[in-house]
Formats: sequence, structure tokens, C-alpha cells
Amino acid sequence: MKGVFSKANYVFLFEPDHFEQVFRDEDAKDTYPIRPGFEVLRYYREVLKKSTLNGVYGLTASQGLHWKQFRTKVNPVLLKRNNIKIYARGLDNIAEESVSRIAKLNDQKDFQWEFELEIKKWALESVALIGLGTRLGCLKDDLKIDDPASQLMQCVEDIIELTYQLEIMPSPWRYISTPNYRRIIEVFELQWKGHDIPEADKSIIEKLLAIDEKEKENSPYLRACLKEALRIYHVVPINMRRTTKEHVVGGYHIPKGEFLPERWLVDKNDPLYYGNTHPMVSLPFGFGTRSCIGRRIAELEIDIFVKRLLDTFKITWEGPPANLENVNTRPLSAQANSEEVKPFSAMPGLSSLPIIGPLQHFLPVIGEIGPDAQLFNKLGDLSAKYGPIMQMKGVFARGHFVFLFEPEHFDQVYRAEESSPLRPGFESLTYYREEIKKSTFDGVYGLTTAQGRKWRDFRTKVNPAMLKPKIIKLYAPGLEQIADELVARITKLKDQGDFLDNNFEHEITKWSLESVALVGLGSRLGCLSEDLTNDHPASKLMKCAKDMLDLAFKLEFMPSPWRYISTPAYKKIIKVFDTQWEISEMFINLAKKTINERGHDIPDEDKSIIEKLLSIDEKVAFAVMSLLYRLAVNPEAQEKLRQEIRSKESNRYLKACLKESLRIWHVIPANLRRTSKEHVVGGYQIPKGVDVIAPNQYLSNLDKHYPRAKEFLPERWLVEKHHLLYHGNTHPMVSLPFGFGVRSCIGRRIAELEIEILMKRLLDVYEVSWEGPPVKLVTKLANALEKPLRFRFKPAK
Repeated sequence: MKGVFSKANYVFLFEPDHFEQVFRDEDAKDTYPIRPGFEVLRYYREVLKKSTLNGVYGLTASQGLHWKQFRTKVNPVLLKRNNIKIYARGLDNIAEESVSRIAKLNDQKDFQWEFELEIKKWALESVALIGLGTRLGCLKDDLKIDDPASQLMQCVEDIIELTYQLEIMPSPWRYISTPNYRRIIEVFELQWKGHDIPEADKSIIEKLLAIDEKEKENSPYLRACLKEALRIYHVVPINMRRTTKEHVVGGYHIPKGEFLPERWLVDKNDPLYYGNTHPMVSLPFGFGTRSCIGRRIAELEIDIFVKRLLDTFKITWEGPPANLENVNTRPLSAQANSEEVKPFSAMPGLSSLPIIGPLQHFLPVIGEIGPDAQLFNKLGDLSAKYGPIMQMKGVFARGHFVFLFEPEHFDQVYRAEESSPLRPGFESLTYYREEIKKSTFDGVYGLTTAQGRKWRDFRTKVNPAMLKPKIIKLYAPGLEQIADELVARITKLKDQGDFLDNNFEHEITKWSLESVALVGLGSRLGCLSEDLTNDHPASKLMKCAKDMLDLAFKLEFMPSPWRYISTPAYKKIIKVFDTQWEISEMFINLAKKTINERGHDIPDEDKSIIEKLLSIDEKVAFAVMSLLYRLAVNPEAQEKLRQEIRSKESNRYLKACLKESLRIWHVIPANLRRTSKEHVVGGYQIPKGVDVIAPNQYLSNLDKHYPRAKEFLPERWLVEKHHLLYHGNTHPMVSLPFGFGVRSCIGRRIAELEIEILMKRLLDVYEVSWEGPPVKLVTKLANALEKPLRFRFKPAK
């Protein structure tokens, strides 16, 4: 866009790769990035007030080396959190005063028009505390319009509006003294009038006092997360650099001296995962060395204020949706939203009858789902019939389900529930621990059954040990030894035709339990010993894990009156829980004894983690068997992986094979969240207490998400971004084999390390093939492969 009235030309870059190239090049070492804008302020300071300011023009107006030297001095003070946090108590007092004023004014008829002013006064009072070390009195009841604080707030507002008219819009102010130019000079004079501050401090204080106008734009919209609010509404909608050298971008030559503004690219209704988006797309605080100097202060102020405000008030919006206005600081105008929100009762889904709910759909012959507990295998038919969002009402006091078939929809819900997410399931286990064995567990219910704040506190304690790859890798030598023992057992047990018949699944499960026990207990259980009997504790524990998954699906997801009457499945699962805890406790006590002898103890959270680990053997075993099956029916991929293993150069292809296998067959076919508040999704209201299901396995096998989705193509996790198969072209919420967010699988790192070590050992020795018809998947609460498993193990060449 060509400039006018001596303004430089503009270039708008709509691809983040393009403006990243320019911004990084202009931000390189020994380079001083030039951020255009506020040229009229620069003229005022460098020409009109040259003798007064004596070369100290501040961060806003300075450019090049002068700016770099100034920024270097103030960075250590303003960008270190610990330095900023010393003001927390004072800021908290100001926030408390502001909330008190809001409470006082809340009942007044016209308060809705005064709220913006109150936010401005809070923001200015806060930054003045830090910048001036004193209070301005913005929150006092008798603040008058001619008070210096009131005038300063009006100055900031006028500066932003007038600068837009002079800097962005066509204006001949460089040639003639226009009305807007004369007005802004008066504002600059008023803003600086009466200051008696050392020259070296003037610029930074003035910069701080200008932050309040930006903060008040965001405070009304901040709900759960400042980052999310700033992603949707940037304070400043674009970032700019003036080129100091020539560039070639997108095949075009851009000469030195032109603007490069980029604008916000992502639609606000498109909930893209930030990690999957180019990091240069969302830059609410700017980029690089010219990013906002007041960021830490602004974040601390907002954090303290919002905590105070939301602890006191439940804030609602009365009126049509707010309409964002860029640059203009006048009151927000409203624009009606024509989309009608339909009630939960209008959501399509399985029909429901009084008392029995949707039970008829699970009956033999007439039921569209049937009694065989294959609900997740019917998802294709259900989505085709009911659309992208469907409900299934609860029965026998079970809560309602909502199935979301669009990743954008469950992304919206899951992220909104991320602070202390509720993951339903295993309610029978919760009842067992909180009621039947309350005295035994004494409030420590573990990661499986704990919810909300109790779960978050617990998870926070165990995350450092369970999720750091460096800690997990300490167990690699022991896991390698266990993998070697399994390979030796396969060699011994396979028949003359190189088959293991039905023993293979059992052997893999034993290997998995032995591996997690090494990590969880620090000792071996003897699962791979020759004399392992059915009444051995390890054998019983493996049977418990299998029975628990089968019975939990029948009790938790299929219609069951176990909450009212003691059904056969309920009685069975209680026995399973008893057995599992009895054996787990025995192993925990053995580990505790060993650790006590070393002068240490096992905290309660560690006990629960050990029990959790001892229950994942079935899931890891399935992941191994499904990966082996994919490699067996895709010999080219298996051979490519074997060559990588033998080269010992990297694990890239091995990791890609595991990701691809888990994409096709998740260990658990869906992810769940129980809503802790109301949501509006896809035009429908979803009330609090509903179980929202993300059918990830079903979605991961649709071509619209992954091209050639039914094929095993590890390369999709390795190819470049421009490739058709590149996994990043798919919404990141589609494939979630380890769950999502803070409630993702705690044992992921352990499981991945176990599997990688075993595959390296196994495929280096054997060429694995599949002899027989394609294997069938049995999907309930967790997946399993239907027997017989016809793996053949021939010595590898």
C-alpha cells in the first residue's frame, strides 16, 4: 500500500513464515529493530522539546542504537518477575479498593457506563505505584475532572485516538499544522506538565503510565486465562517493523525503508491449539527485543485484580455480543448475534423413555446399538444419523452423555475445563474407595478417582518424577534386561512353525507388568520366571487389570442399576478391587520396607502412583501388540525400522511408527470430560454435570482428518509441512492416544520407553509376520485384539 503525504509504503504479510523471516532478520544480533509509529511524538520530543528532554526520548519514540542502549538498562528491572512481584501487596490493596468501589457503585442505574472508567482508574493507580512509588488517588470518591489523575487518563485516551488519525490515516501534518496535530501537541504538553523527575527516570515512568489504556481494553473480557483473551483480542491488532535492509519475501523484493505490518490471522471462533500454530501468528506483547517493556507489570496487575473481582462477583454480560473496535477508545458498540442457542433438550440423539431412558436402544434385535457393549463401533452410524453433536440420556442415575464429532467443539469444552478438569469413569472404584474402604484410603484416592482441586494438588506432586524423560531414562538398563528376557522366552516358547498361538498376549502382559513394577517398586516381581503359577500375586494382578476394564465398561457406560441394587457385575468388580488392593498393598509394603532400610519413606502420593502403575500393564500390552500387528502386515515399514534400530543413530522412525499405530487404534477409544459449568457448543446449550465424549479413535480413522487414514503410514509424522500427509495439517485434538492437557496419561513416558526398548530388542532378533485373516478389534472401555493372535517369529536376516 503506497504511502501518502511523505508516509512510507506499507507491506502486509499474511503468512507467519514471511513476517517471521523479516522480523528475525531485523532483530538479529548487532541490529537495532525499528518499530514505526508515534512519529508525531518523536517530532515533539526531538524538535519542539529538544532542549527540555536533552536527548532522553524514551522507549516509545527512540529507535536504533539509542533505543538499544536505553532498553538494555531497564530490562533487568522491568522484565524479571521477582522484581515485579515485590509490588504484589500494594497492587492487591489497590485491587481490593477497586472491587469495593464496584460493589458500592453496582446498584446504580448507570454503573454499566462507569465500569470502563473504574477499570482505567484502577490501572493508572497500579502502574503509578510501580512507576512513581506512590499513589495518585484515582480511586478516591471525590476525584474531580480537573484532578491531575483524571487529566492524565484523558491524555492517554486522546493520544491513542489522535495518533491513529495522524499516523495511520492520510494526514498532511508534516507540511501544515492540522487541527489534529495542534490538538495532540496540546495533549503532549498537558501530559508532561508539572513533572519534577530525574531525566533518566522520566521516559520509563511515562511508558508505565501509558499501560493503563491498554489494560482496560482486556480486563472486561478476561475470563479464565489472560493468554486466551489476548489471543482473541490483541491490545494492538498488528506488529510492525521498518526495514533497515533489503529483503526478498515470498519471491518479491522489498526495499529498505518500508513498513511491514502483519495482522491477526486466526478467526476468533476457530479454537486452534496454540502449539500447532506458527509462533509468530499471535504476538500480543510484540516480538523480540522490541516486545512490550511493561508486560510483567501488566500481567501481575491483571492477575491480582481479576482474582479479587471474581472472588467477589459473578459477572454476566447483559446485552448483545460486544463488538471489538480497533484503535478507537470510545465506548464499545454492540452488534446483535442472530445465532439462536438451542436448549439441551433440543439436541439430537438417542430417543429416551420415562424411567428406562434410552435402554431400548441396547436391547437385542430391536436396539440400534445392541447388548454386546460395542457402543464405540457404532459411532459412524450414529454421527451419520444425528450429526456432529448428539446426546444420550442417562439411565439408572447415570449422567447424560454428549458425543462431539467435530474436534473444534470438544477443543472448546476441554480447554474451558482445563483448570481442574473432571474426568468421569470408574465411579464404582470411587464408591469403593470413598465408602466401602474409606478408613483404609483415608482421603488419598489417587489419580484415577480424585477430581477437581484434590486431583490437581495430587498430580502437581507427582508430575516432576513421572513426566521428565531424564528421570524415566534412569530405568533403561533394567528395562533392557527385562526385554531381553522376554525375547528369550519367545525363542523358547514358539513352536516348530514359529508361532506362539495364544500365549503371546499373556507373555506381553507379563513383560509389561514386570517393567512397570521395576519403575514403581524398584524391584522385580518375577513375572517372566518359568514357574509362574496362576495363584502367584503377579498373575492375580494381571487378571484383575483385565477384569476391571471389562466390568467397568458394563457398569459405567452401559445401562446398569448397580447404584440401587447389588448386580452380579457389581459384586464381581468389588471382589476385583479387593484383590487388586490386597496385592498392590503387599508389593507397596515390600517396597516401603526396602526404602525404610535406606532411611527414607514412601509418601501417600507415591503409594497411589505405584498402584496406578501396577494397573497399566494391559494398556501397554495392547499398544505393543497393535504396533507389532501393523509392522507385521507392513513388512516394508518393519524392515525400514529394523535398519534404523541396527544403525543405532536415532529413534525417529520408531517413534513415528508408535504414533501411527496409536493413531489408528487408541488404547482407549475416547476421551471424556464432565462439565463443571454450562457451555454453548455447536449452537446447543450443554449444562453442568454432562459427560462430554471426544471419539478420538473414530475421528482419527476418517480421511477428512488424515489422508489415507486406514493405511499405516509412519511417514506422516516425519514429512515436511508442505507434504499432503503432514500430520500438522490435521486439527491437533483429533488424535489423543494419551489423553489431553493436565489429565493426560501420567505413565506416558514410562510406557513409551518400555515399548521403544522392547521393539529394538525384538525386531533386531526376529522378523515378525501375520499369518491369517485381518485381526478384529474389540472395543469397550479399552481396546483389545480378538484371538487367536497369529504372529510368526522368524529369525531376522
